[in-house]
Amino acid sequence: MRKKAWEEEKKSLSLTDIQSQLPAMKKDAATSWLKEVDAKALIFSLRCMDTAYQNFFKHQSGFPRFKAKYDRNQSYQTYQDV
Repeated sequence: MRKKAWEEEKKSLSLTDIQSQLPAMKKDAATSWLKEVDAKALIFSLRCMDTAYQNFFKHQSGFPRFKAKYDRNQSYQTYQDV
């Protein structure tokens, strides 16, 4: 989403911009599977993505690469409910 926005409009999306698009994405037929995912997990993954892009633009790391769906080292992170 961030890469597409930059290529098409030369616009950088903030974490807040992307989070505000989540409700619309859940209603869209192409991405309706997002309704099945824990909302906190979605926000956590967006924050991780934002950190990865910030580190890339600060030249602290390479371009973000995300795990393949069928990677044998699957992981899941979320906030702890207290």
